[in-house]
Order: sequence, then structure tokens, then C-alpha cells
Amino acid sequence: AKGQGIVIQGNTIRDHRTGVADGSFLSAIMCARSGDVTINANVIADGYDSAMTIGGVAGGTQARNYSVTGNAFCTPKDNVPMLIIGQQDPSVDGFPDGVLVAANTFYTATNGPAISLLSGKKVRISNNLLTSTITSGTTSGIRIDPLDETAGTATYTDDLVVEGNSIYMATGGTKLPINITGAEETGI
Repeated sequence: AKGQGIVIQGNTIRDHRTGVADGSFLSAIMCARSGDVTINANVIADGYDSAMTIGGVAGGTQARNYSVTGNAFCTPKDNVPMLIIGQQDPSVDGFPDGVLVAANTFYTATNGPAISLLSGKKVRISNNLLTSTITSGTTSGIRIDPLDETAGTATYTDDLVVEGNSIYMATGGTKLPINITGAEETGI
């Protein structure tokens, strides 16, 4: 069911999907089909299969006006992104519209990115602290990989702002603090 005016605040979630993890995007906090959502001052730690996803849902329903602030994303146990914005197939599953990700803390020792943006419009990622202590392999702090876009389009991903973030990455391996990837980036 669709929801409006939801607040998720002050929770601690630990060991999400321990024992059943399979690398899927089954997040501890899964947000879709809702609008005007505040996710504030939560701790998501030591889990598998992502801490949080903000996306649409089958049928193209959009998630609107999300504020993700003051949360701590800590020590994931696999290489899945801690925060996923958007869907893998936005043409079918919809996309978020109006997302603020600000003043959060991300701490990881895996190769998964702290934040992965797959699709979304009017997305602002600002003033977050991202720390990666992994010393081998390839890792990104913020990965922008707009899916289902083609050259010259901005159907599912547009109006992105990434500013004022502090990104610290340990030496060793390949470090990509802000990584715009995929053939579709010409469309944003």
C-alpha cells in the first residue's frame, strides 16, 4: 500500500540477514511507493544485503520526497552498497523523485560503495562522511550508475547534486571516491 508522511527515527538494526544473505538487494530499511518520508538518526550495522533502499515498485510507482539525514551506516558484511537509491529497472519499477541524503556517516571495510545511485530525479547527496578502510580491490564512495538511460535522455535520472561530502579511503587497491559509470552517463 502507498503511504504518506512516514517517519523512521531512532532505531538500531544489527546483523540484518545474517545466515541468509545472498548478495541480493533486500535492505534492512526498504522504502517504496511512499511520499514525504523522513528517515533520521538510525543506526544500521553489521548487516548483509544492503542497509537501505529508496526506490519505486512494479508498475512504475515513484517514491517521492525522502529525507535521509543523521543516520549511521556501519560495517556491512558483504560488497552490496549500504544505501541504494533507485531501481535496477526504472522503466518497469519506477524511480525516486526528490531525495535528500545529508549529514549521514558511512563506515565500511568492504569493496561495496557507500552510496549507489541507479536512478532518481532531484537527488541531493550532501555533507555526508564516508570512510572506507579496505586496502585492496576496487571501491567507490559514491557510485552513480544511471540505468535504462540512453545518450541524450534523462527519463529516469536527472537533476543530481553531490556536494560537500567528506570521503576518506585507505591506500591500496583502486579508489574511486565519486564514480560515474556505465554507458548511460551521457543522458544525465
